Parts: sequence; C-alpha cells; structure tokens
Amino acid sequence: MRAYPLQAAPPVLPLEQPDEARLALRRAVQITLASLAEMDRLLDRAEQLISHQRPGYARQCKLNSPIGPLC
Repeated sequence: MRAYPLQAAPPVLPLEQPDEARLALRRAVQITLASLAEMDRLLDRAEQLISHQRPGYARQCKLNSPIGPLC
C-alpha cells in the first residue's frame, strides 16, 4: 500500500473578506431599493398627469394584443 501525503487545507480567508462581500451586497440592495422607489414615484407622477388631462383630450389607444386595441 502506498502512502500519499496529505494535501494542504485550502487557505482560510481573512475575516475582512466576508464582511466586504456583505457590505457590497448591502450596497447593491440599497441601490435596488432606491431605484424601485424612484420608479414608484415616477409611476405615481404619470398617473397624476393622466388623471389631470384636459377634458377635451382623448386618450390614445394602444395596441396591446393582436386582437385589438385596449382603451
């Protein structure tokens, strides 16, 4: 029977690296939440603008499906 030397254990990562990864993930989540909040604000503003259209202004119909327009 032949003996093989034990392989060295993988190097242990310094404690800062998991913390850095956690901080990077936290920053990404905060940026995503801020972007979603901005999109929500823009959608609210668009809804306000649509609801305050001039009375004589007819809404434009969009072709949302091959069957026909949705108004």
